[in-house]
Amino acid sequence: MTQCSFHAPDPAELAEKARQGDVAAYGELVRATQAEVYAVVRRVMADREEARDAVQEVYLRAFRRLGTLRAAGAFDAWLRRIAVTTAIEMARRRRTTFLADPQVLSVPVLDEEETRWTEAQRQALARALLTLRPTDRRLCDRYYYGRASAPALAREDGCSEAAMRKRLQRIRDQLRK
Repeated sequence: MTQCSFHAPDPAELAEKARQGDVAAYGELVRATQAEVYAVVRRVMADREEARDAVQEVYLRAFRRLGTLRAAGAFDAWLRRIAVTTAIEMARRRRTTFLADPQVLSVPVLDEEETRWTEAQRQALARALLTLRPTDRRLCDRYYYGRASAPALAREDGCSEAAMRKRLQRIRDQLRK
């Protein structure tokens, strides 16, 4: 009787193949390590969806940096370090704080009507700002605090002025809800 056994590929062997450009080997590494990477990221990030985004970013960074992996046998520790660093960076970006500036109101005013808001309404707006995606929050910050124009933001983002104005309008609508 022939004995059949399943042999799981060695992570060091897969890492070496991936370093040499074998994308399928990298895919195997991702499948083999994704649960561990997610667990590492979740220790840093409370939000599940953000943690999933961070895991994707970890694997993108790792793929781009495969050439810096000195010893294929150290892949697990190397990947864990990338996961921790990525999660910390993303968590820091999420914790954007609004700094006091004597030239600017404590909470951005979206339009003329909001200049007559009560302090409670302004605080509600500040809380709503923290619910925005980090990219939308930065955009809001640059537009209202930084006084960047829609055309300038559009050029930086690589989109049309009309698209930027529409995006700013969608953010305002979301904040008003």
